[in-house]
Amino acid sequence: MIKKALNYQRIQQTYKMYTDKTIENLQLLNG
Repeated sequence: MIKKALNYQRIQQTYKMYTDKTIENLQLLNG
């Protein structure tokens, strides 16, 4: 149960990092 929660948290962090990067890249492209 705890392992699942930790795994979920890590996936969430990775997803957030990925989306933040994508937004950054889009902003750079749009200048």
